[in-house]
Amino acid sequence: MLAPEAVSVRRTGGDLRSQTLAVASEETDYGRVELGLAASYQIENAATAVAALETFGRAIGVALPADAVKKGLAGARVRARFQLLSDDPPVILDGAHNPCAAAALVSALKAAKAGRSVRLVCGMCEDKDSAGFLREIAPVVGKVWTVPLATPRGRAPETLAALARGVGIRETAVATSVESGLAAARADAAAAGLPVVVAGSLYLAGEILAAREGSSPDPGELLHGTHGQRFQIAD
Repeated sequence: MLAPEAVSVRRTGGDLRSQTLAVASEETDYGRVELGLAASYQIENAATAVAALETFGRAIGVALPADAVKKGLAGARVRARFQLLSDDPPVILDGAHNPCAAAALVSALKAAKAGRSVRLVCGMCEDKDSAGFLREIAPVVGKVWTVPLATPRGRAPETLAALARGVGIRETAVATSVESGLAAARADAAAAGLPVVVAGSLYLAGEILAAREGSSPDPGELLHGTHGQRFQIAD
């Protein structure tokens, strides 16, 4: 049996920081559950987590308390997956770097009522489908700042800006660094009352988090367990 068949999960509310779910299984009605992951694509993962916990409990002969399950979901965090970095303006960091992940990101933005003319800060690697990524995210982007990545694999920001214009993103700006691109996007977003989305590469996400946390960028750490469209219980 698939997790969504074993556990019913329905979104009842949420914002850019978390979401509220109604969760029930054949064994337990968990009622109102807070999920510490704001992206709508995490709903299926919540069902997987609850199904796995219940299956594990049956296997070891221990009934897991509903409150413990709810506490675990409320405390769930995944770095660089629809991670809210600041509130004013909202800055959302997401490691999406392919068309499938971009589509999931767009769905999450729309579910959180933030999918309108976002300010995008984007850096990508040469070996990724940049045009496909930008094509998927273009409908919700008002302006993009393309930035260089701290890796030889990085695509030139000028090339990325041209690709963005080619898929219909009319306003583009080429930044000389991640820091300057993010600062410009934040200033523009604050004036317009719009969110900033930073996406396109785990290298970019790693650099942003390293600057925030005072550490060295480590895209491999972000990649482990979070590669692809959604975070999975096991990869």
